[in-house]
Formats: sequence, structure tokens, C-alpha cells
Amino acid sequence: MRDWVVEQYSPPGDKKRLLYILEKLDEIMNPKISDRTDIEKYAEKLCSLAELFYITHNREDIANCAVYMNEKTGYISSFGVIEQAQRMGVGKMLMTSVIDEAGRRGLEKLGLEVYVCNHAAILFYQSMGFEIKDIQERWCRMYLKCGVII
Repeated sequence: MRDWVVEQYSPPGDKKRLLYILEKLDEIMNPKISDRTDIEKYAEKLCSLAELFYITHNREDIANCAVYMNEKTGYISSFGVIEQAQRMGVGKMLMTSVIDEAGRRGLEKLGLEVYVCNHAAILFYQSMGFEIKDIQERWCRMYLKCGVII
């Protein structure tokens, strides 16, 4: 599976494509996207406002990240790797692409929120340089100073 390709799209994005992978990722996310919001409306919002990153293998999407990039900060709204491609370096490749783009744009930091019980995700984000800033209710807020080499 080393013939992965990173693709990046600025708004507007392809809603059908994003919706397809979000629905695939919904089954493995903790908590599910569909338990928190209407996936179709969420995909529409992301396509109109967020940078979309995909990793493909044999022309099929195996990972996705949606990130809002403003002048100084970025916010990762969605990040996921399909189950069959986990623990193979796909997530690291995807996050590295997002961090590199944030650095190219001169962002000062990237932020995200992750469910406090999702220990694997928290450890992954920490391995990428993110630090826990606070925990509110069920969510852990994490930040990365951009320009930091991992």
C-alpha cells in the first residue's frame, strides 16, 4: 500500500466525494459523526469553507482531513483513516501534509478537538506534536505550533 497519493483541494470541494468517505469513516469514528450532526449538511459546509485533503490508493479514498485555514490559525474539523489502512503510516502522511500546508500559509497554530475516550487518537495527535490544552466535558482540545519540525 505504499503507492498512496495525497490530494488537496481548496473550496469549493466535491460534496459527493467527501460525503462518500465521511460515511465510510462514520462507522469507525468515536463518537460517530452521524450521532453528532447531519453528515450531508456537514459535508456541504466543509466543501464550501475547508481545505480538503485525501489520501488515495488505487484511485480510492482511504483517508480524509478537512481543515479550516484562516490567517493565523487552522482548525481540523475532521480527520480519519479507513479501518483497513490504519496503523500503516497513512494517518501520519495525511497529518504531515496538513501541517506542511499550514506552515506554507504562515499559520501560527493548528487546533482540533478529540473525544476524551479516544485514547488512540489522542496518542496519535501527540505523536504528531499536538499538545493537550484543556478538556471540556467530553472533548479534549489540542494544539500544534506551526513551523515545528516533527
